[in-house]
Amino acid sequence: MRAGFKSGAEKLLCVLVFVAPSGTFAQGETPVTLNIAEFVDLALNQSFSALQYYQRKRSQVLSLAAIENRHLPQFAINTQVGKERKNTYSTAYQDHYQEGIDGGVSMAWTLPTGANLSASYQHEYGRAVGLKPIGINRDYHSTEVTSAELTQPLLQSSPIDHEYLPVEAARLQWLSYQAQGQLLALEGVRDALLSFVDYQLTVDKVDLYWQAVEYSDYRVQVAQDLLAVGRVTQSEVASVTVDWHQRQAQLVRAKGDMLLLLGRLGAQVQVDYTVELNPMQHLPALTQCLMKGQGEATEIRLHPQVTQASASVSQLQKKYQLTQYDLWPKLDLFYRYKGTHSSLVEDSIERSVGVKFSYNPTQWQAEADQALSRSAWLDARYGLDANRKALINEDYLRSQQQKQLERQLQLSLQLVELAQELYQQQLLRFEEGVASAASVRDTQNQLQEAQLSLLDDQSNWLKNRLHWNYAQSREVDFTYCL
Repeated sequence: MRAGFKSGAEKLLCVLVFVAPSGTFAQGETPVTLNIAEFVDLALNQSFSALQYYQRKRSQVLSLAAIENRHLPQFAINTQVGKERKNTYSTAYQDHYQEGIDGGVSMAWTLPTGANLSASYQHEYGRAVGLKPIGINRDYHSTEVTSAELTQPLLQSSPIDHEYLPVEAARLQWLSYQAQGQLLALEGVRDALLSFVDYQLTVDKVDLYWQAVEYSDYRVQVAQDLLAVGRVTQSEVASVTVDWHQRQAQLVRAKGDMLLLLGRLGAQVQVDYTVELNPMQHLPALTQCLMKGQGEATEIRLHPQVTQASASVSQLQKKYQLTQYDLWPKLDLFYRYKGTHSSLVEDSIERSVGVKFSYNPTQWQAEADQALSRSAWLDARYGLDANRKALINEDYLRSQQQKQLERQLQLSLQLVELAQELYQQQLLRFEEGVASAASVRDTQNQLQEAQLSLLDDQSNWLKNRLHWNYAQSREVDFTYCL
């Protein structure tokens, strides 16, 4: 199919370079011309969607690291130095002065079994004096306090995966974030190429309108030559002159549409300069290079859209499993230790061990949260099935539409060739003075309509192929377009 597509287009499209008139851009602003690969790369990295995605990367990485390190011990150091003077007016006036240094270290550790271990060491050194000497030690003294506590939940961490569910959910969140990036890239390439196709289509239409102006200009010269030898009337010359002006107006409008399209494309990216695109020779050339550069189709189950939806389903399932433990009774085995050593009083040691049980039978909010979590999980499952089914249908429908567009494209090629032949014959008759200017204008209009229809069919064929590439998760190599 592509061989015929190429040969027919080469017969019909003439290549004309359109140069934007001066004054199109702001004074002092130099537009940057991009080829197709540079434009796609800019759309992938500087679009607003891409910038929003990349700015979340650091938070996603830190969130994953925080969850994965939850079973590592956490240490904290604290210290403070202070002086305090306090005046008290009650039954008797008291003046109290205190100074010293306080510091220590603490540790908290959540074990993979769900046990919580906390320990701390605190050292205080200082003195306190007052005007009332009874019971007041005016010398410096120190106090050391060592404490530790171990709590092992017996129900909440049974089974033991209660502690690993948050880690698995965080990893699934990271997988979903990566799949979103792949999907963003796939959508970005598709949308950028669709925009480039629209621009290429506009450029080709400008070329056709320019070709129509040249045809009309040639007929004006022929009509003037025929008028000089008395073969046509002045009205015939006026008719072809009016047609030439109408073609000029069409060309101006087409150029304006192309500039507006360039402006819209530049507004889609976050850059501080004006963007221009370097088009291909014509739309068939763009089609051929993109078809050569397309990669292999990917299975539907490996599509980034399905991968992201699947990761979200698994993540919500883990969160729902966590909510089930919220309704369980709490039964904790604990051990506590506290040792105090002071320079003022005797040392003391406290130890305790036991079992603590608690249960709240009216956990309406927890039940509601569990129901909402379950609904979110099931909704995501339905969404995953819908995404998978939509991609399967998209793949099938695009393949069927591609066949239909190929048949329509072949008919359009044949119609343009016939219209081109008819126009050449009618133009030859006009040059001989046996055909009217109106008949030549009509055949040229038929040719132009057929050419524009062919361009639309070519662009529809290529756009459908790009949408099909998205459904099949095909990558595109732009080497063949450079």
